[in-house]
Amino acid sequence: EEDYKLVDNSYTRQYKFHTGRHVAKNRIHKIFKGVVYLTRTEVPPDLKRRRIGYRLVEKVLANVGRQSRRLVSLCTFVVMCIQKYPGWKRLLPEGFRVN
Repeated sequence: EEDYKLVDNSYTRQYKFHTGRHVAKNRIHKIFKGVVYLTRTEVPPDLKRRRIGYRLVEKVLANVGRQSRRLVSLCTFVVMCIQKYPGWKRLLPEGFRVN
């Protein structure tokens, strides 16, 4: 299993994995008062079977946690990942829930 390096590009407001000729991304709408708003996860069709989307989300959430930030997800894929692995709920702002 490959270990992809997470690129946190604040200029383009994206977290990315470069996987050969492909790029998987999480788009950041904004960071406001220590809260990261994720709006979309994009994974090229050739990479979907390799669980790249989940690996990307996992590294993004770990990065958010290391920076002592909170997370609001407007992306249904990120919400599904948080529901599947409830330990990530610790990153949600107080009173914010994912159902």
